[in-house]
Amino acid sequence: MRIAELKPIKPIKPLTPSQMRINSLKQTVARSKDQLAVERDRQRRQREQERLRKRQVQVGNKAL
Repeated sequence: MRIAELKPIKPIKPLTPSQMRINSLKQTVARSKDQLAVERDRQRRQREQERLRKRQVQVGNKAL
């Protein structure tokens, strides 16, 4: 590829205050969704561990 074939990068204009606010709110929503997914996954894993622990206790009691 030759240098003449490269396209120049267009400068990005600064956002207006209203655009910045909308962008910030969108990012906040995205972070909140990620945090919610992580928390749900953590609780699901915790419930599964508790089920396994109870099952092992029941099996241990039956063996005695």
